[in-house]
Amino acid sequence: MDAAQIQLLLGALPVPRPLAGCTGNITGLGVSTECGPVQGTSRECRCLPGYEWNSDVCSQYAACTALLLSPCSCLRGTAESPGYCQPLLPSTTGTVSPTSAPQLIPAGDNLTISFSLGAGATEVTWYLLSPDGSSVRELHNGTQTMLVTNGSVAILRVSSISADWAGEYICQYVCENSQLQLRQQVSVSLGPEDIVQTPAQVSMNCSSSGGINLRCCIRNRGKAYRVSWIPSSRAPADLVGDTDPLCHSLPLETCPAQDTPYQCVFESEGLGAAQAVVTVSVIQAGDPFCPGNDSQGMWAATKAGQVAEILCPDNRAGTVQRSCSTGGVWGEVISKCTHRELLAGLHSAQLVLAGLGNPQSELARLTEWLRVETQPGRGSVSSTWDLLAVVTTVDTISRIAGDAGLHLSSSTTAVSTRDAALVGSQTPWDVGRPHRVGLAGGMLHVLHSLLRLFSWENRLLGTMRCVHQDFGTEPDPVTFLAVVSQMLDFDPQALWAKAQADVPSVASTFLQSIENITRRPVPTDGNFSFTLPNVELQGSVFNPDSLTDYSKTFHVQPLLQIHISQEVLEQLVQLGANVTVTSMALKMLGGLLPANYGPGLGNSSYILGSLLLSSSIMSSNGSVSRAEIAMTFGHRNATEDKAVAASGEERPQCVFWDHGLFQGKGGWSSQGCQTSGTGTTTKCTCQHLTSFSVLMSIHSIADSFWLDFLSRFGVCASILALILCLGIYYLVWWSVVRNEISYFRYMTLVNITLSLLMANVWFLGSNWMTPSHENKLCVAATFFMHFFYLAMFFWMLVQALMLFHHLVFVFHQLARASVTPLVVTIGYLCPLIIAAAAVAAYYPKRGYIQAMVCWLNGHNGAIYTFSVPVLVIVLVNVLILFVVVMKLMRPSVSEGPKGEERKILLSILKAVLILTPIFGLTWGLGVITMTSKSSEFFHYMFAVLNSFQGAFILVFGCLMDKKVRDALLKRIQKELTSGATTTQVENSARDTPAQVLAWV
Repeated sequence: MDAAQIQLLLGALPVPRPLAGCTGNITGLGVSTECGPVQGTSRECRCLPGYEWNSDVCSQYAACTALLLSPCSCLRGTAESPGYCQPLLPSTTGTVSPTSAPQLIPAGDNLTISFSLGAGATEVTWYLLSPDGSSVRELHNGTQTMLVTNGSVAILRVSSISADWAGEYICQYVCENSQLQLRQQVSVSLGPEDIVQTPAQVSMNCSSSGGINLRCCIRNRGKAYRVSWIPSSRAPADLVGDTDPLCHSLPLETCPAQDTPYQCVFESEGLGAAQAVVTVSVIQAGDPFCPGNDSQGMWAATKAGQVAEILCPDNRAGTVQRSCSTGGVWGEVISKCTHRELLAGLHSAQLVLAGLGNPQSELARLTEWLRVETQPGRGSVSSTWDLLAVVTTVDTISRIAGDAGLHLSSSTTAVSTRDAALVGSQTPWDVGRPHRVGLAGGMLHVLHSLLRLFSWENRLLGTMRCVHQDFGTEPDPVTFLAVVSQMLDFDPQALWAKAQADVPSVASTFLQSIENITRRPVPTDGNFSFTLPNVELQGSVFNPDSLTDYSKTFHVQPLLQIHISQEVLEQLVQLGANVTVTSMALKMLGGLLPANYGPGLGNSSYILGSLLLSSSIMSSNGSVSRAEIAMTFGHRNATEDKAVAASGEERPQCVFWDHGLFQGKGGWSSQGCQTSGTGTTTKCTCQHLTSFSVLMSIHSIADSFWLDFLSRFGVCASILALILCLGIYYLVWWSVVRNEISYFRYMTLVNITLSLLMANVWFLGSNWMTPSHENKLCVAATFFMHFFYLAMFFWMLVQALMLFHHLVFVFHQLARASVTPLVVTIGYLCPLIIAAAAVAAYYPKRGYIQAMVCWLNGHNGAIYTFSVPVLVIVLVNVLILFVVVMKLMRPSVSEGPKGEERKILLSILKAVLILTPIFGLTWGLGVITMTSKSSEFFHYMFAVLNSFQGAFILVFGCLMDKKVRDALLKRIQKELTSGATTTQVENSARDTPAQVLAWV
C-alpha cells in the first residue's frame, strides 16, 4: 500500500473527532512523510506535497540529492526514522529588485539581487544553480561577490559578471522554524570572451591556386546560434551541436583586392550577439612572405610582418605562434600551450576565490587534485606555461584560505551534512570564463588568454579526472606540503628558469603562497612535524601553562636549527590564549629565487650558502610579524660549489626574502638581522619573521669605491680619446692612404678604434642597468660588450697578420679588393659567432650574466667564451712580435742600408711600446682577476691598463704617427690659410720594413 492509498483510506474517516486523553479534537488526517526501504544502514524519507522538514531536523541529516530543487524535501538518514514532516507555512512575501522575471545581464556588468525576507528571517544562505540544473554551488563573500543581510532584506552583488555566474540564484533562509527559498533566474549575454579559437589574422597567397577557410568559434552554451559573415554573399547559417566550441567556416576562393577584415557574428535567442574580426592579409605577386612548412607544426604561407598561429594539441589549450619578419624569414616557434586539466583546476580555484563555491570543501578537493597532478611521471606539468598555471593555483589556494580564515588541519572528519547536501557527488570543476582577481606577480595576466579558451560549466568534465574520496572540512597539511615538495622537484632549468624569464616574480610568489598557508595550522596541543623529500615542517603549540623555549633541529644537511626564548613567547601569550610556532625547511627553493640583492648588501657577488628556513607565529589574535628569533645555518661544502672553490673567499651574511623589493619581484635583504658564527656555521639573530637564509659573498675586492671610480673615469676618458681619434682619421684619410700597405694599416686601426668605442659605450651604460636575466637590456648590453671587445682583439689579430705578411713575404703584395672581405670576416664574423654561441649556450640555463654586473658569468664557463679567444690572440700576436723584432734585427740587403742600426733600434723600441697595449697583453691580468682569487694590486693594474686603451690608441696610433701629424698639420694650415698651395710628398710604390713598422 503506497502513500496515495493510505491517504484515501484516512480521508474516509469522519472528522472532527475527539482524541483520547486530550482536550483537543482531530480536525484532519493525512500522510505527511514517505520513507523508502532500508538500504544497508540508511533510508530516504521524503515530504509529500504541502509538507516540509523542520529546520532543526534538516540540519542533522544529509539531503537525498545534491540539488536544492525544493527546500529540505528529502533526507537520507539511519534506519531509524528522522520523524515527520510538518505543514508548510503560508507563503512568505518575497520581492525581487528590480523584477522577479528572468534577467539578462550584459557580460562584464554588475549584478544586484535584493530579496525582502520578512521579519525574523535567519540563517540566510545564497546558492547558484547552473542553467542546466546539473550542479549547485554556495556563494560567499569573495573578490567578485558581496553578501549583505540588512534586517529583513538580503542583497547579493556580483561584479564583472560572466557566463560562470549564469543560472538560478537561490536565497535560502529560516523563518518561524521553516526553511524557505526565494529565486531569481539570471542569464548573461554573449560577450567577446565567448569567442574562442579564432585567429585575428590569416594570410592568403594570391599566386596560389587554392583558397582558404576562415574559421570562427564560440563556446557552446547549450543553445542554438545563428552565424553570419560580413562581407559575405552567403546567407546566415544555424549552428547547433554537442561539441564545444562550436565552429563555422567561410571558404574564400578568390583573393580580396587588398587586406580585408571579415566580421564573424554569432546570435542566440535570449543571449544577444558576440562578434570577432578576422583580417585577411593578401600576398600579391612580389610581396615578401614566409612559405608554408611543417617545422613544429603545419604553418601556412604568411605575409611578411605578420604573426601566424596554430592551435595546441587536443589535451592542451592555447596557441603556438611564429612571426614572419619583414624580410620574409620565419622566426622561432613560441608555444603558449597549457595542459587543459591544469587550467581547469586553476579556473575552479579562481571561482572559489571570487565567491562561487564552499571554500572548505573546495580547498580540500583542490589540494588533493593538485597533489595528483604534480606527481612525478604524471606528465601534466611539462612546459613553462604548465608551471605558471600550477604556481598560480597554489597562490589562489593560499588566498582562499586567508580570505576565508581557514586553517590547515590534519583531521579527516567527514563533510558536514549541509556541505554534503550542497556538494554531493558534484565534481569540483565548473570551468568557465576567467574573472579578474588580484594574483601576486601578475601571473593571471599571463594565463588570462589561455583561460578564455575554456567552455563554461561542465563541458570539460569528460577530460577531468576527479578525486573520488571523502575530504576533510579543511585541507590536510601533508597534502599541501606534498604538492610543494613535488613542485620543487621540477626541472630548475627547463621549467623554473624559463618560467621566471616570462614572469620574474614566479618563485617569489610561490614562496609567499607557502608562507601564507603554512602559517595557519591548528593542530592539537604539543609538538607536530611533517617530513617530505624537499620540505620539513616542525612546530609547537604553547599555552600559558606550557611555556618553554622553542628549539628545533631539522633532519637535513647542512645543519639547520631555530630557537625562540621563553621570554619572547611569554610576551606573545599575553596577547592571546595560545601561540602556535611553525618552522619549515625548504631544500630547493632558495636556488630558484632570483639573485636580487636589496639595500645593505653592497655590490658583492653572492651565492646561497645554506637552506631556506621559513618561520611564523600565530596567536589567538592573529599573525605575529615581529619577534626575536635565533637561527643556526650550516654552510654548504665549498668543494661542492664551483663559485666558492674558485674564489677561495667566503663572507657569510644573514638575509631574509623581502617580497616587496624590486617592484614585487622580491629580493634578499639583511635589515633587522645580525650575523655571527664560526667558519662552518653562521648564527643569525633577527627581529622579524619570514623566510631566512645565508648568503656567501665572493670577490669582495671588487667592491672598492676607488676601483669602481677609476674604471668608470678611465672608460669615459677612453671614449673621448677614441672619438677624437676617429675624427683625426676622417680628416687625414685621403692624405695618409696612398698605397695598399697604408690602406690596410689605417683600416685595421679604424676598426679597432670603432670596436673599442662601441664596447666602452655599452659598458658605461650597463652601470645603470639592473643585472638580471629578466632584464633584456642588461642581456643585450652583455652580448654587445662581448661582441665588440672580441671584435677589437680580432682586428688586432688582423693587424698583426698584415704586419707579418709584409715583413716575411716582401715581394708578395696583397690586393685590396680580394683581401678586404677576408679581413672583415675575421674581424666581425668570428666574434659574432662566438658571442651568439655564448648566449645560446648559457642564457637558457640562466648562467649568462653575473649577479651583480651586466657581464659574462665567471663561475660556469661563460667568461671563457671571451677569455680563451683573447688569450689565444694575445699569444699569436706575441709570437708575431717576436718574428718582427728578429726580422728587423737581421734585415736583408734589399730591405735597406745596414748602416741604419740606430734607426732599427728605435723602431724596435717603438714597436714594443705600441704593440704591447694595443694587442691587449693586459687581459692576462683580467683573466686572473675574473677566474681566481687575486690581490688588490692585480685588480688596480688591470683596471688602469684596460680602461685607458682608448688613450693608448690615440697617442700611439695617431699623435705619434709622423704621417698623421704631417697630414693633420697640413689640413689645419689649409683651413687657416685658404687658397694656400700645399706640396704633397710622393711616396714610393712599396714601403720598406722600417716603413711598415711605422704603421704598427
